[in-house]
Amino acid sequence: MFVFYFVAKILLTSFRSGVIPPPLCGCTLQVASPVNSILFAPCKKVKSSYVTDEAYDNEISSNDFCAVLSDGSLIMFTESPSTEDHVQLIACNLKDENATDLHHWLWLKKDTFLCCCTLGTVSYLVEISLDLCTGKMNIR
Repeated sequence: MFVFYFVAKILLTSFRSGVIPPPLCGCTLQVASPVNSILFAPCKKVKSSYVTDEAYDNEISSNDFCAVLSDGSLIMFTESPSTEDHVQLIACNLKDENATDLHHWLWLKKDTFLCCCTLGTVSYLVEISLDLCTGKMNIR
């Protein structure tokens, strides 16, 4: 009898402190289910017509990231200033959306994401807005 355990982990390496070659890592984050996508926070130095300086008034850090899990959960992680470890900031569920249909993610602002949804041969652009206080999201 064979028993397979699938452990859902996110392996992190800070290139500011050193280079650790894969499959090794600097730290590990345990999550509830396998990870479909990782989104990195937008860089403050990038200027575009859509993302303005007001979008960064909420203290978003370039070390923050978001994980889209296979069970439809969206989890945001932020770096703790005191310990420099990543802690979970917020977790939401994608409601009725199938997480495997969503791909090509882009983090625009602290509370806004874009992705593509493919249903058969048709693809749609999806905007996801988070309410950071309640942990709920709006999908359109």
